Amino acid sequence: MEYPFVDLYYESYGQGFPVIFIHGFSLSHVIWEPVIPYLKADARLILPDLRGHGNSPAPEGPYSMRMMAEDVMALMDKLQLEKAIWVGHSMGGYISQAMARHHPERLAGLAFVATRPLADSPEKLKARSKTINQIREQGVRVVAEDMSERLTYKSDWKVTNFNIINHTPQSGMIGSLQGMASRPDSSELVRNLSLPWVLVAGQEDRFAPLEIAREMAAPLDASHYFEVPKVGHMPMMEAPEVVAQAIRVLLADVESEN
Repeated sequence: MEYPFVDLYYESYGQGFPVIFIHGFSLSHVIWEPVIPYLKADARLILPDLRGHGNSPAPEGPYSMRMMAEDVMALMDKLQLEKAIWVGHSMGGYISQAMARHHPERLAGLAFVATRPLADSPEKLKARSKTINQIREQGVRVVAEDMSERLTYKSDWKVTNFNIINHTPQSGMIGSLQGMASRPDSSELVRNLSLPWVLVAGQEDRFAPLEIAREMAAPLDASHYFEVPKVGHMPMMEAPEVVAQAIRVLLADVESEN
């Protein structure tokens, strides 16, 4: 099935093997900026805004995870990239899982950051439906106020995250919520990945519980699992040096395979 892709806004830093950073729900490429100084000498860093987020177009949804993956793949085509490492945060991890399911040949490796492989539970589906109704009735600020308080424990980043979320288009939020609600379970897919991958998890994450992260990491060698104390759902902001370290592990894996 072909999807009408969106021409994504993106920023690019450094040179070398391409690494594409895919942000989470209601956020933007800005969340990855703390990682850039640690990695721009090692790789070509590509930071897109997903459809419905940041500076990219925001058509009406729903946005399936595959649709959003196809947008990023279209960006790869535009940049003439045969393969890349994808780094997926939260919803960006779901999008990366969709890419691994449908277009694994375009992936050199995967970094999952504060995400999970599970489909939504019945309770989570109800919560997403409630949030969609709240957005329609009250606007995106209701999500900005709630999420920015729970994403991170660091007050400076709470302000940054509030501003990003509060500027996310309503159609983008609703389309993404609808798409996340319909995503399949990817537990088996992740367990059987044949390409290099790493996982970064915050011990204080309120969105992706640590027990799920540890179960997800079961197939991994210890050198590929990064569990970070005193970090919540935003490791790229709270501990950018650890996220950079995880990506360097992947870059070494990719280099050793070529």
